[in-house]
Amino acid sequence: MAKIIIVDDIKEIRESAKAILKGQGYKVLEASNGRQLIKLLEKNNVDLILLDIMMSKEKSDELMSLINKKHPSKIILFSVVKVTDDETRLFLSKSNNIVDFIQEPFDTEDVKYRVKKALVR
Repeated sequence: MAKIIIVDDIKEIRESAKAILKGQGYKVLEASNGRQLIKLLEKNNVDLILLDIMMSKEKSDELMSLINKKHPSKIILFSVVKVTDDETRLFLSKSNNIVDFIQEPFDTEDVKYRVKKALVR
């Protein structure tokens, strides 16, 4: 089964996403910041990263660059900030690794659908 890392500085969001994904049979790892993510990537081959782009102490562009260098995994971005379709397209165009965008608070069925879709690409 696929291995996924959830990266968010809010514990409740990580736990909610983890419960959804574990319920689908995925192996799920968690990181609360970029440093933890990089350490996990050094020790694990992962299929997908769910990355909060609005973490308080992280710069998402720098973190995505590090991800691309260390382990070119597929990335789904998520954020509490409401974005337009144009903004979503802009995020998706920033990197070949970014495959989708999930709006928080997220819907369980939407998360399941988008993760499954990302993993078959």
